[in-house]
Amino acid sequence: MSFLETLKSFSLIEKENKEKQLNFNFFQKPIEIIGNDRVESIKFEKTKLEGTELKSTGEVIKINCGLIITAIGYKPKEIPGLKITGGVIENDNGRIDTGFYAVGWIRRGPTGVIGTNKVDGELVVDLINKEFKNQNKDGRKSLIELIKSKNLKHIDRKSVV
Repeated sequence: MSFLETLKSFSLIEKENKEKQLNFNFFQKPIEIIGNDRVESIKFEKTKLEGTELKSTGEVIKINCGLIITAIGYKPKEIPGLKITGGVIENDNGRIDTGFYAVGWIRRGPTGVIGTNKVDGELVVDLINKEFKNQNKDGRKSLIELIKSKNLKHIDRKSVV
């Protein structure tokens, strides 16, 4: 499926009874994130394509939101002790070493779309579940308690589907 077909397929999803909303806004550059203790909104300046260059229009829009995910460019940082070649970290189907995993572009290079990265994430979740399944540690429970103690919202795989 091409990138354009993937984006078009999002428009076919039923919107009724959905708590979350995902918008793709192209030709906009972020200029300001607004909020005190958390993100409340973001300001963008609309741009236009002239030939092969993006040009500013001067038109600014504000979008209310509670989460910002950046997806601007790709260049991995060097990490001592890890081998990164051509933008890809050495891994075995997502597993770098015990307790260390890679997903998305760092696992396979700058290819694919959001849906491809979701599949990568699910693959790594399965690896982690298999690797730590028989351990009797309360890491997950303790992490959730820590998140809640800071008045943050716990988001898991089920809450984003």
